[in-house]
Amino acid sequence: GTSICSSEREECEVEELLAEISGASDDAAKGEDAAGDGRAWARRGGAFQADESLDELRDRAVRMFYHGYDSYMEHAFPHDELKPLTCSFVDNFGSYALTLVDSLDTLAVLGNRSEFARGVTLISAHVSFDTNVSVSVFETNIRVLGGLLSAHELASDATLGLMPEYGGALLSLAEDLASRLLP
Repeated sequence: GTSICSSEREECEVEELLAEISGASDDAAKGEDAAGDGRAWARRGGAFQADESLDELRDRAVRMFYHGYDSYMEHAFPHDELKPLTCSFVDNFGSYALTLVDSLDTLAVLGNRSEFARGVTLISAHVSFDTNVSVSVFETNIRVLGGLLSAHELASDATLGLMPEYGGALLSLAEDLASRLLP
């Protein structure tokens, strides 16, 4: 089904890329043309890639990320996750803006300094662990605590220049969360 959060063109791009990726895993082992478009596929480091179109695949992956990220920010922030078929949201993890926390490292890898800084500011302003909710300790550790700590490290690294004026807010949130998870 088509999501009301996306255009038909975006849905086709996502479906095409997923088909290429899933077809590559089966066909590349046999040395076949996985995409059916004359490109040879090779296995490198556990990932299947088309030699002639790495830039093309990278661009499509970036567009897919921003499609999901922008839809989340428009329709679901500050909640945990976007429900893409209805453009509504769900708070399955404590209402900690989980998707934004999860996205900070990707924004940094993509070099989007302004959106990374905006995300850190939004998390600092909207996320509080002063709530009485049941959470999955495992998911909270790896996704929320891990996301906060990795984003803190990225924001703190002056050589990256992501946030020259960063004051450690993500580390404070991580410390607060970790202390609440202790028995």
